[in-house]
Amino acid sequence: MAFFDLCQKDEFAASLLYKEIPGYYTFNKQNGSFQRRRRGTPVEGHPGIFHEHTLGRIYTIHPNNRECYHLRMLLNVVKGPTSFKTLKSVNGILYPTYQAACLTLGLLEGDNHWSDTLTDARISSSASKLRELFAIILVFCNVSNPSELWDKFQDHLMEDYVRDFQRHYPDADINAHLENFSNRALLALQDAFLSIGGNTLPHYGLPSPQAIDGIVENLNREYIEHTNFDPVELQHWINQNEPRLNSEQNQIYRLLTDSVNTKAGGVYFLDTPGGTDKNRSSLASSCSTA
Repeated sequence: MAFFDLCQKDEFAASLLYKEIPGYYTFNKQNGSFQRRRRGTPVEGHPGIFHEHTLGRIYTIHPNNRECYHLRMLLNVVKGPTSFKTLKSVNGILYPTYQAACLTLGLLEGDNHWSDTLTDARISSSASKLRELFAIILVFCNVSNPSELWDKFQDHLMEDYVRDFQRHYPDADINAHLENFSNRALLALQDAFLSIGGNTLPHYGLPSPQAIDGIVENLNREYIEHTNFDPVELQHWINQNEPRLNSEQNQIYRLLTDSVNTKAGGVYFLDTPGGTDKNRSSLASSCSTA
């Protein structure tokens, strides 16, 4: 990167922030490097350095793009970095992520308020509701250390799986199955994360769960919901509601079921006034072809 190369070779550049560079240097597109300005206001004490009132622009980054967001944050406070490694080093310690470096520099709030929120919620909420809240916090609230929050509340997030196991196997050793309970909680969390945020757990700094019984973690949610039904119960619903269709509803019903059964396909839009029971005919069609 041209900025890092400049900071390695130019002592004055090493005293600047990334956004300040355009005021003293111009970028040569041909060789991809920064060069000192030849005109402008001389900088006192630095022969050959000139300054122009030029604004440096750094593209905005959404907090959901975690590493790029924290990289940008560091570029705004760290002077003269010579590499990506030095950018995320604080007091000689190389941190594994830009976010960790930001946290050490005090650029981020701690997660105490999110920890307090989950602590309050676990008093009155079920484990499934706590998982929903946990997912919402991580997806929308830019948590500094998600893995630490997971470690702290893991027992509460998997509590329902532990309780169900104890009810079915009262004499079993719970400790021998903790990894399985944890994995099931992670699978449930990943489902929530995909639903509200569209990303898997590793995107948020959490461990990736192992698939259970051949379930693929990234399987399309709509497909799962559409195929997750009891055939007997579904047929009972059809038998009850099909005779209740009026002539117009029945016409739509036959059109849709024939389209599916003959594999003709197509896209249909049902436009009728409110209160004419569109749901009955559309549900009957989808149920009878499921």
